[in-house]
Amino acid sequence: MTTMNDTATKVRQDSTWKQLETKRWGMLQYREEDVITFPFGLLGFEHLHQWALFVAQDHPPFQWMVSIEDPDVAFVVVDPLLICPDYAPKVSRRELEHLQVESLDDLRLLSIVTLGRKPEDATINLSGPLFINVKKKIGKQVVLLSSQYPTKFPILKKQQS
Repeated sequence: MTTMNDTATKVRQDSTWKQLETKRWGMLQYREEDVITFPFGLLGFEHLHQWALFVAQDHPPFQWMVSIEDPDVAFVVVDPLLICPDYAPKVSRRELEHLQVESLDDLRLLSIVTLGRKPEDATINLSGPLFINVKKKIGKQVVLLSSQYPTKFPILKKQQS
């Protein structure tokens, strides 16, 4: 995984690095072995299967997940446990089979962030988490059937007046 600032300022000549031209960040570089395949795509983007994660160096712990097939499609993502420590989505055995998971230690969990006009308006989608098998580089967005988790969970807690 590479930082946005590193990829924007350094052009690597090593043949293991591939280039991705974006309107938002210019030229990004990634390695083929870092590409995550979402065989079923993402909701609303079922036709896009190849994605790469880039660290937003100035905004940790947030990352950009950029489509390799259409680099102008990108999402801000974050580990939902950093925002909601008691988050425990239930995933079926079938979902785990799609991810080819051999050990739960191989799973990484991310949530898509929706940015607002103000930082306090930013939310994460807890009802459609992204599960990633980090060993096999396979991902899947799972739609949770429970209404326990909202699609717009506030990232920042509102101050009580």
